[in-house]
Amino acid sequence: MWESPRTALAALAALALTVGVAGCAGPGGTETADDTRDETTAEEPAPPLAFAPEPAFELDTGPGEDRPAVLHEQSVFVADEGGVSVFDTATGDRTARADTEHTPLNEPWTVAEADPGQLSEAEAAELEARAASRAPVGRPTVAHQDAAPAVLTAHAVRSGEGESGPYALEVIALDAADGQVLWRHLVELPDWDTDDGALSATVEAVHEQTAALRLMGDRMMTGALAIDTRSGRTLWHDDRFVIMGADGDTLAGVLFTEDAQVFQGIGITDAGQRWSTTLDAPLMTTTTVGPYVNVEGQGDSPRLLRSGTGEAAPATEDGLTEQTRCMEDASATVVVCAGPDEGALALDSSTGQQLWRLPADTSATWTGTPTAAYGDLMYVSSEDATVVIDPATGALVHDDAGTAPDAVSSSAALVWDEGSRNLSVHHPADPVS
Repeated sequence: MWESPRTALAALAALALTVGVAGCAGPGGTETADDTRDETTAEEPAPPLAFAPEPAFELDTGPGEDRPAVLHEQSVFVADEGGVSVFDTATGDRTARADTEHTPLNEPWTVAEADPGQLSEAEAAELEARAASRAPVGRPTVAHQDAAPAVLTAHAVRSGEGESGPYALEVIALDAADGQVLWRHLVELPDWDTDDGALSATVEAVHEQTAALRLMGDRMMTGALAIDTRSGRTLWHDDRFVIMGADGDTLAGVLFTEDAQVFQGIGITDAGQRWSTTLDAPLMTTTTVGPYVNVEGQGDSPRLLRSGTGEAAPATEDGLTEQTRCMEDASATVVVCAGPDEGALALDSSTGQQLWRLPADTSATWTGTPTAAYGDLMYVSSEDATVVIDPATGALVHDDAGTAPDAVSSSAALVWDEGSRNLSVHHPADPVS
């Protein structure tokens, strides 16, 4: 039986939905969770400088706290409780679908149910209550399998026939090029306590033939495990460890004990400790930024810590605030940290040393927070406009990109509205000069 330390996990309630991904291994066309990157070559189209304000089409994902979709080249992969669908960015047509082979543990949200205008007042209230309690749907993850891009998803299922059998996860890998299933594995959780609530999971990191997953129950993070992607065998699981980031074969996260929160790095294949440090203040939020984790403790200024070592990036020790957002560029060489009123700075992804800095005053050529990256560009949004910059130098490339994208490829941009939970696809537009 997994003996979850309930007192420690109670502290996760506030943290459960504040672990985010910002430039996790390069957002947009390179939203990867391993230590490889897609590169824009001379034969590929140039990165778009602007996007149409009106969406080409919208995708119904149902209610949720995070974008359950990933953009890869000309396809959008959208996960749900019972599988993953693939849509063409040009037409909006569904080009592939992979359903779980086992019964989904969580009732799938359907398009018909998601139209409150067709419901009575009582039905609408019931639907709203169900939406509020819907288990999170993990974002698909792009990682390399056998040297080719693949999209991995994890779904909570029953391991037996129909509604019977213990709780389990069905992990599915799709070929990123055509959406065909490469492999699927059933990961049984025979000791999952039903009192832990609705189970869900996300593939957080992949290194070679190992995938690490973060588990959630009742919208609270309740541990982690790793599997061998060739056999599906569970390599380790720990109900006290919450994955926050990854750097090569090292996972960074927090080990919750009865007495403390320990920020530590462990090996992805064996969970062996690589480094460890005790947090001085209760952890409030974390955001994955390429090989770093942006950590903010209660009453402390945010710090950018290297997942592989736990060491702070020298360039950011006095440069981050609560409003600062950090993002890694698509080539995994530069991390840009910027905020609406904080100016901006960039650091070398490998060394953590500062590359450039913009002042937090009217002399700055641009302001805002980074939202997406693709090719050799980064997209930055402010109240006034979305601009495009060169992350390597901080130079302004274009001052009006139109819609602020959350992910970018050569063919489209994804825009996720956190308020309405609406996912829309926007096509490139001719930039306004």
